[in-house]
Amino acid sequence: MSSGSLTKVHRFFTRNFLRNYDHLVDLGGNSLICVDPTDGNLILKKSEEIGKPIEAIFITHEHGDHYSGLGALSKKFDLKVYCPKTTKPLMEKKLKARDKVFEVSHGEEVLGFKVHEVPGHMPTHIGFITDENCFLGDTIFNFGIGNTRYGSSEVLFETIKVLRESLPKNATLWSEHDYWESNLLFTLDIDPQNQMAKQKLAEYNSENFKETGDFPPSLISMELAHNLFLRTNLSQVQKLVAVKLKTDNLSDKETFIKLRSLRDKW
Repeated sequence: MSSGSLTKVHRFFTRNFLRNYDHLVDLGGNSLICVDPTDGNLILKKSEEIGKPIEAIFITHEHGDHYSGLGALSKKFDLKVYCPKTTKPLMEKKLKARDKVFEVSHGEEVLGFKVHEVPGHMPTHIGFITDENCFLGDTIFNFGIGNTRYGSSEVLFETIKVLRESLPKNATLWSEHDYWESNLLFTLDIDPQNQMAKQKLAEYNSENFKETGDFPPSLISMELAHNLFLRTNLSQVQKLVAVKLKTDNLSDKETFIKLRSLRDKW
């Protein structure tokens, strides 16, 4: 749980094979926001424990694991769903109602969160951001980024270029999957001297975090300092990737794309 002013974020590990997290956001009022609901029954249970109903759903993109819990929630609550334009028809079908689904786009503010377009993992993908909390879907993970099998590494590179300059550094990154272990191991394969990756991996392995999913989230500032995918503009990271590929003189963009490709094959 993270708190800032009156905002609290409740995070739950779903224990599914994709290692999704579900999140309920309490802004201090009488209801909750759910971000990318995966396990509807788990979310309902946690909502009851918190003692507040769910009023709104934020959807970042249209991959099924980010809305699979919507059906169960819609049977219990009168929901408003905020999602990207291309996802709106799918959400209307899931809810069987058009007046409950609202398309949101870059720059809009929804329930205190600023909407940012963050394409790349998917052609259409949005994030919900405040000064304290970042929900970026499958765009940025702890020590990693989303794959681009259904999107574009070139587009994701442009998104990351913008985000590394604009994200609030003191905000918490609420990663929507627990990929800590694999991302840390990949980081150390590319950069064996990454002391923060070594420290985090030791911490992750020190308790049963792989089973519980309770490893603490990171701040944006830590990701900017240690996540290789957010640092491909730096010469030392470009050299690390060039050495791995036995080449040289890689640009920021080339480094990013080749690093994403290495992660895909790793």
